[in-house]
Amino acid sequence: MDALPDELVDYALSFLSLDRDGLDLDSLKHASLVHSRWTHAAQRYIWQAGAELLTPDDVDQFIKTAPRRTSGPRELAVHAHASMHQLTRLWDVCGDGDLKMLMIATPTRDVDPAVLVHPALKGLKQLILQGWFVRKESPSELDYPFRNLESLVAVDLSPSRRSPLDQFLTSLAPRCIPALESISLPAIPSHASEAVARSLVPFAPHLKHLGVSLNDRTTERHFIPVLEAAMRLHSFECTTLPYSLLGSMPPSLAVLATMEDAEQLDPPKLRDVLFAQCPRLERLFFACTRAEFEARPEGGDVLRIARGKGIDWRFGGELDE
Repeated sequence: MDALPDELVDYALSFLSLDRDGLDLDSLKHASLVHSRWTHAAQRYIWQAGAELLTPDDVDQFIKTAPRRTSGPRELAVHAHASMHQLTRLWDVCGDGDLKMLMIATPTRDVDPAVLVHPALKGLKQLILQGWFVRKESPSELDYPFRNLESLVAVDLSPSRRSPLDQFLTSLAPRCIPALESISLPAIPSHASEAVARSLVPFAPHLKHLGVSLNDRTTERHFIPVLEAAMRLHSFECTTLPYSLLGSMPPSLAVLATMEDAEQLDPPKLRDVLFAQCPRLERLFFACTRAEFEARPEGGDVLRIARGKGIDWRFGGELDE
Protein backbone atom coordinates (compact mmCIF):
# COMPACT_ATOMS: atom_id res chain seq x y z
CA MET A 1 0.00 0.00 0.00
CA ASP A 2 2.82 2.41 0.86
CA ALA A 3 4.26 2.01 -2.64
CA LEU A 4 1.22 3.56 -4.31
CA PRO A 5 1.56 7.31 -4.92
CA ASP A 6 -1.17 9.46 -3.36
CA GLU A 7 -2.17 10.66 -6.81
CA LEU A 8 -2.82 7.08 -7.96
CA VAL A 9 -4.87 6.30 -4.85
CA ASP A 10 -6.92 9.43 -5.40
CA TYR A 11 -7.45 8.59 -9.07
CA ALA A 12 -8.59 5.05 -8.27
CA LEU A 13 -11.06 6.22 -5.65
CA SER A 14 -12.42 8.89 -7.98
CA PHE A 15 -14.16 6.12 -9.94
CA LEU A 16 -16.44 5.67 -6.92
CA SER A 17 -17.28 9.37 -6.66
CA LEU A 18 -20.05 11.64 -7.90
CA ASP A 19 -17.82 12.77 -10.76
CA ARG A 20 -18.16 9.36 -12.39
CA ASP A 21 -21.25 7.28 -13.15
CA GLY A 22 -22.61 7.54 -9.63
CA LEU A 23 -21.62 7.55 -6.01
CA ASP A 24 -20.65 4.18 -4.53
CA LEU A 25 -20.84 5.20 -0.89
CA ASP A 26 -20.43 1.71 0.59
CA SER A 27 -17.27 1.05 -1.40
CA LEU A 28 -15.84 4.41 -0.39
CA LYS A 29 -16.50 3.62 3.27
CA HIS A 30 -14.77 0.27 2.90
CA ALA A 31 -11.87 1.89 1.07
CA SER A 32 -11.37 4.36 3.91
CA LEU A 33 -10.63 1.39 6.20
CA VAL A 34 -8.17 -0.37 3.90
CA HIS A 35 -5.14 1.72 4.82
CA SER A 36 -4.48 4.94 6.68
CA ARG A 37 -3.24 6.56 3.46
CA TRP A 38 -6.56 5.81 1.79
CA THR A 39 -8.64 7.36 4.53
CA HIS A 40 -8.23 11.02 3.59
CA ALA A 41 -9.03 10.56 -0.10
CA ALA A 42 -11.99 8.26 0.51
CA GLN A 43 -13.50 10.51 3.17
CA ARG A 44 -13.10 13.55 0.94
CA TYR A 45 -15.24 11.91 -1.72
CA ILE A 46 -17.75 10.88 0.95
CA TRP A 47 -18.02 14.46 2.23
CA GLN A 48 -18.36 15.76 -1.32
CA ALA A 49 -21.36 13.50 -1.79
CA GLY A 50 -23.32 15.95 0.31
CA ALA A 51 -26.20 15.45 2.69
CA GLU A 52 -29.96 15.41 3.02
CA LEU A 53 -31.05 17.36 6.10
CA LEU A 54 -34.58 16.46 7.17
CA THR A 55 -34.96 18.44 10.40
CA PRO A 56 -33.57 21.63 11.96
CA ASP A 57 -31.60 19.36 14.32
CA ASP A 58 -29.99 17.73 11.28
CA VAL A 59 -28.95 21.18 10.09
CA ASP A 60 -27.43 22.00 13.48
CA GLN A 61 -25.60 18.67 13.57
CA PHE A 62 -24.19 19.22 10.08
CA ILE A 63 -22.92 22.63 11.17
CA LYS A 64 -21.38 21.29 14.39
CA THR A 65 -19.54 18.46 12.65
CA ALA A 66 -18.11 20.69 9.91
CA PRO A 67 -14.58 20.77 11.42
CA ARG A 68 -14.32 17.00 10.90
CA ARG A 69 -14.91 17.28 7.16
CA THR A 70 -12.05 17.91 4.79
CA SER A 71 -14.25 19.01 1.90
CA GLY A 72 -17.47 20.89 1.39
CA PRO A 73 -20.52 19.10 -0.04
CA ARG A 74 -21.25 19.09 -3.76
CA GLU A 75 -24.97 18.49 -3.17
CA LEU A 76 -27.21 19.57 -0.32
CA ALA A 77 -30.93 19.06 0.29
CA VAL A 78 -32.62 20.95 3.13
CA HIS A 79 -36.14 19.85 4.02
CA ALA A 80 -36.53 21.82 7.25
CA HIS A 81 -34.82 24.70 8.99
CA ALA A 82 -35.33 26.80 12.08
CA SER A 83 -34.69 30.19 10.48
CA MET A 84 -33.00 32.05 7.65
CA HIS A 85 -30.13 32.66 10.07
CA GLN A 86 -29.67 28.92 10.48
CA LEU A 87 -29.44 28.55 6.71
CA THR A 88 -26.79 31.26 6.57
CA ARG A 89 -24.78 29.37 9.20
CA LEU A 90 -25.20 26.25 7.07
CA TRP A 91 -23.78 27.98 3.99
CA ASP A 92 -20.84 29.12 6.14
CA VAL A 93 -19.65 25.50 6.46
CA CYS A 94 -20.25 24.50 2.83
CA GLY A 95 -16.86 25.48 1.49
CA ASP A 96 -15.84 28.15 -0.97
CA GLY A 97 -17.92 27.43 -4.04
CA ASP A 98 -17.88 23.63 -3.62
CA LEU A 99 -21.68 23.37 -3.63
CA LYS A 100 -23.08 22.58 -7.09
CA MET A 101 -26.65 21.51 -6.29
CA LEU A 102 -28.85 23.03 -3.60
CA MET A 103 -32.42 22.10 -2.76
CA ILE A 104 -34.48 23.96 -0.18
CA ALA A 105 -37.78 22.08 -0.01
CA THR A 106 -39.77 23.50 2.89
CA PRO A 107 -43.46 23.62 1.86
CA THR A 108 -44.63 25.35 5.04
CA ARG A 109 -41.79 27.81 5.52
CA ASP A 110 -40.78 31.13 3.99
CA VAL A 111 -38.13 31.19 1.28
CA ASP A 112 -36.35 34.52 1.46
CA PRO A 113 -34.25 35.08 -1.69
CA ALA A 114 -31.83 37.14 0.39
CA VAL A 115 -30.56 33.95 2.03
CA LEU A 116 -29.09 32.97 -1.34
CA VAL A 117 -26.72 35.93 -1.31
CA HIS A 118 -23.74 34.07 0.11
CA PRO A 119 -20.27 33.44 -1.36
CA ALA A 120 -20.47 29.70 -0.64
CA LEU A 121 -23.16 29.46 -3.32
CA LYS A 122 -21.10 30.98 -6.11
CA GLY A 123 -20.48 27.58 -7.73
CA LEU A 124 -24.15 26.55 -7.90
CA LYS A 125 -25.28 24.94 -11.13
CA GLN A 126 -28.64 23.59 -9.98
CA LEU A 127 -31.08 25.30 -7.60
CA ILE A 128 -34.39 23.86 -6.39
CA LEU A 129 -36.63 26.00 -4.19
CA GLN A 130 -39.96 25.10 -2.64
CA GLY A 131 -41.83 27.16 -0.08
CA TRP A 132 -43.54 30.48 0.51
CA PHE A 133 -41.48 32.99 -1.44
CA VAL A 134 -40.92 36.27 0.37
CA ARG A 135 -41.52 39.51 -1.51
CA LYS A 136 -38.58 41.91 -1.20
CA GLU A 137 -38.80 45.69 -1.20
CA SER A 138 -35.78 46.12 -3.49
CA PRO A 139 -35.08 42.78 -5.21
CA SER A 140 -32.71 44.39 -7.72
CA GLU A 141 -30.30 45.03 -4.87
CA LEU A 142 -29.83 41.30 -4.26
CA ASP A 143 -26.45 40.46 -5.74
CA TYR A 144 -26.64 36.70 -6.12
CA PRO A 145 -23.16 35.14 -6.25
CA PHE A 146 -23.91 32.44 -8.81
CA ARG A 147 -23.03 33.27 -12.39
CA ASN A 148 -23.03 29.72 -13.77
CA LEU A 149 -26.46 28.57 -12.63
CA GLU A 150 -27.77 26.22 -15.32
CA SER A 151 -31.00 24.83 -13.88
CA LEU A 152 -33.73 26.36 -11.70
CA VAL A 153 -36.83 24.73 -10.24
CA ALA A 154 -38.96 27.19 -8.27
CA VAL A 155 -42.15 26.04 -6.55
CA ASP A 156 -43.85 29.02 -4.97
CA LEU A 157 -46.52 27.88 -2.50
CA SER A 158 -47.37 31.37 -1.26
CA PRO A 159 -51.03 31.95 -0.38
CA SER A 160 -53.26 33.32 -3.11
CA ARG A 161 -52.59 36.91 -4.23
CA ARG A 162 -49.19 36.99 -2.54
CA SER A 163 -46.93 35.24 -5.02
CA PRO A 164 -43.69 37.16 -5.68
CA LEU A 165 -42.36 34.56 -8.13
CA ASP A 166 -42.07 37.11 -10.92
CA GLN A 167 -40.05 39.39 -8.65
CA PHE A 168 -37.64 36.58 -7.83
CA LEU A 169 -37.11 35.74 -11.51
CA THR A 170 -36.58 39.38 -12.41
CA SER A 171 -33.93 39.75 -9.72
CA LEU A 172 -32.15 36.63 -11.01
CA ALA A 173 -31.97 37.73 -14.63
CA PRO A 174 -28.96 40.11 -14.49
CA ARG A 175 -26.87 37.47 -12.73
CA CYS A 176 -27.95 34.28 -14.47
CA ILE A 177 -28.32 35.17 -18.15
CA PRO A 178 -27.06 33.54 -20.37
CA ALA A 179 -25.97 30.54 -18.25
CA LEU A 180 -29.46 29.56 -17.07
CA GLU A 181 -30.77 27.11 -19.67
CA SER A 182 -33.48 25.22 -17.78
CA ILE A 183 -36.39 26.70 -15.81
CA SER A 184 -39.25 24.72 -14.28
CA LEU A 185 -42.13 26.49 -12.53
CA PRO A 186 -44.57 23.78 -11.42
CA ALA A 187 -46.85 26.03 -9.36
CA ILE A 188 -47.72 29.33 -11.03
CA PRO A 189 -50.77 30.95 -9.39
CA SER A 190 -53.32 32.05 -11.98
CA HIS A 191 -53.27 35.65 -10.81
CA ALA A 192 -49.48 35.76 -11.21
CA SER A 193 -49.31 34.21 -14.69
CA GLU A 194 -48.99 37.45 -16.63
CA ALA A 195 -46.23 38.83 -14.41
CA VAL A 196 -44.36 35.51 -14.35
CA ALA A 197 -44.56 35.19 -18.13
CA ARG A 198 -43.22 38.72 -18.52
CA SER A 199 -40.31 37.92 -16.20
CA LEU A 200 -39.45 34.83 -18.28
CA VAL A 201 -39.02 36.71 -21.56
CA PRO A 202 -35.40 37.84 -20.90
CA PHE A 203 -34.41 34.23 -20.18
CA ALA A 204 -36.24 32.78 -23.18
CA PRO A 205 -33.56 33.19 -25.91
CA HIS A 206 -31.15 31.11 -23.83
CA LEU A 207 -33.52 28.39 -22.61
CA LYS A 208 -33.21 24.77 -23.68
CA HIS A 209 -35.92 23.54 -21.30
CA LEU A 210 -39.02 25.23 -19.94
CA GLY A 211 -41.63 23.74 -17.64
CA VAL A 212 -44.71 25.69 -16.56
CA SER A 213 -48.04 25.03 -14.89
CA LEU A 214 -50.88 26.38 -17.00
CA ASN A 215 -53.95 25.60 -14.95
CA ASP A 216 -56.14 28.45 -16.12
CA ARG A 217 -56.89 28.63 -19.85
CA THR A 218 -57.59 32.34 -19.59
CA THR A 219 -53.92 33.04 -18.83
CA GLU A 220 -52.19 30.92 -21.46
CA ARG A 221 -51.86 33.81 -23.92
CA HIS A 222 -49.38 35.50 -21.59
CA PHE A 223 -46.78 32.84 -22.45
CA ILE A 224 -46.89 33.38 -26.22
CA PRO A 225 -44.06 35.99 -26.13
CA VAL A 226 -41.96 33.58 -24.06
CA LEU A 227 -42.24 30.79 -26.62
CA GLU A 228 -41.75 33.15 -29.54
CA ALA A 229 -38.45 34.29 -28.02
CA ALA A 230 -37.29 30.77 -27.08
CA MET A 231 -35.63 29.91 -30.37
CA ARG A 232 -33.22 27.40 -28.77
CA LEU A 233 -35.89 25.55 -26.78
CA HIS A 234 -35.39 21.79 -26.90
CA SER A 235 -38.09 20.63 -24.47
CA PHE A 236 -41.33 22.09 -23.15
CA GLU A 237 -43.34 20.66 -20.26
CA CYS A 238 -46.79 21.92 -19.31
CA THR A 239 -49.76 20.83 -17.25
CA THR A 240 -52.43 21.67 -19.81
CA LEU A 241 -51.78 21.89 -23.54
CA PRO A 242 -53.22 25.22 -24.71
CA TYR A 243 -53.83 25.16 -28.44
CA SER A 244 -53.32 28.90 -28.61
CA LEU A 245 -49.66 28.19 -27.83
CA LEU A 246 -49.10 25.50 -30.46
CA GLY A 247 -48.55 28.01 -33.24
CA SER A 248 -45.88 29.73 -31.15
CA MET A 249 -43.82 26.63 -30.46
CA PRO A 250 -40.26 27.22 -31.71
CA PRO A 251 -39.01 25.10 -34.62
CA SER A 252 -36.18 23.88 -32.38
CA LEU A 253 -38.60 21.97 -30.12
CA ALA A 254 -37.78 18.26 -29.89
CA VAL A 255 -39.63 17.13 -26.75
CA LEU A 256 -43.11 18.01 -25.49
CA ALA A 257 -44.73 16.69 -22.30
CA THR A 258 -48.18 17.44 -20.94
CA MET A 259 -50.54 16.34 -18.19
CA GLU A 260 -53.58 17.34 -20.25
CA ASP A 261 -56.74 15.24 -19.82
CA ALA A 262 -57.67 13.11 -22.81
CA GLU A 263 -61.05 14.77 -23.31
CA GLN A 264 -59.31 18.11 -23.81
CA LEU A 265 -56.99 16.84 -26.54
CA ASP A 266 -57.64 17.61 -30.19
CA PRO A 267 -55.53 15.25 -32.36
CA PRO A 268 -56.18 17.10 -35.66
CA LYS A 269 -54.82 20.33 -34.17
CA LEU A 270 -51.72 18.49 -33.01
CA ARG A 271 -51.26 17.18 -36.54
CA ASP A 272 -52.01 20.40 -38.40
CA VAL A 273 -50.20 22.84 -36.11
CA LEU A 274 -47.63 21.13 -33.90
CA PHE A 275 -46.22 18.70 -36.46
CA ALA A 276 -45.92 21.48 -39.04
CA GLN A 277 -44.51 24.01 -36.60
CA CYS A 278 -41.89 21.71 -35.06
CA PRO A 279 -40.07 19.67 -37.74
CA ARG A 280 -37.46 18.49 -35.20
CA LEU A 281 -40.02 16.91 -32.88
CA GLU A 282 -38.66 13.61 -31.53
CA ARG A 283 -40.57 12.70 -28.38
CA LEU A 284 -44.01 13.30 -26.90
CA PHE A 285 -45.09 12.39 -23.36
CA PHE A 286 -48.82 12.50 -22.62
CA ALA A 287 -50.26 11.61 -19.21
CA CYS A 288 -53.44 10.10 -20.67
CA THR A 289 -53.41 6.50 -21.85
CA ARG A 290 -52.84 5.49 -25.46
CA ALA A 291 -56.34 4.03 -25.61
CA GLU A 292 -57.85 7.31 -24.42
CA PHE A 293 -56.00 9.22 -27.12
CA GLU A 294 -56.95 6.76 -29.84
CA ALA A 295 -60.58 7.17 -28.80
CA ARG A 296 -60.43 10.87 -29.63
CA PRO A 297 -61.50 11.97 -33.15
CA GLU A 298 -58.74 10.99 -35.60
CA GLY A 299 -56.54 9.95 -32.68
CA GLY A 300 -55.41 6.72 -34.31
CA ASP A 301 -54.62 8.45 -37.60
CA VAL A 302 -52.52 11.08 -35.85
CA LEU A 303 -50.56 8.38 -34.03
CA ARG A 304 -49.80 6.67 -37.34
CA ILE A 305 -48.62 9.96 -38.84
CA ALA A 306 -46.37 10.51 -35.81
CA ARG A 307 -44.85 7.05 -36.24
CA GLY A 308 -44.20 7.83 -39.88
CA LYS A 309 -42.32 10.95 -38.82
CA GLY A 310 -40.22 8.92 -36.40
CA ILE A 311 -41.75 10.57 -33.32
CA ASP A 312 -41.49 8.50 -30.14
CA TRP A 313 -44.87 9.06 -28.49
CA ARG A 314 -45.32 7.76 -24.94
CA PHE A 315 -48.48 7.72 -22.86
CA GLY A 316 -49.32 7.22 -19.20
CA GLY A 317 -48.32 3.81 -17.89
CA GLU A 318 -45.81 3.16 -20.67
CA LEU A 319 -42.20 2.65 -19.66
CA ASP A 320 -39.17 4.17 -21.32
CA GLU A 321 -37.08 1.70 -23.24
